[in-house]
Amino acid sequence: MGEMFSIISPRSACTMQPMTPHMDLPLSLLLAITVFFWLLAQAWTLIVFWAESRATRPSPPDAAEEEKRTP
Repeated sequence: MGEMFSIISPRSACTMQPMTPHMDLPLSLLLAITVFFWLLAQAWTLIVFWAESRATRPSPPDAAEEEKRTP
């Protein structure tokens, strides 16, 4: 009664399968996935830099201001 309760009895011939899935992917597929995500990260970086430069660049002066500046 003082023993640890177990769903599967130690006397049972059944063994449980490991909970991890079978992840034996070919090396070429793993490399292709790695390259794809690396390229995606590079493209994302370029898009962010482009968007930031467009959002922070100074706007050109208005035509009315140009006329006021010229004597």
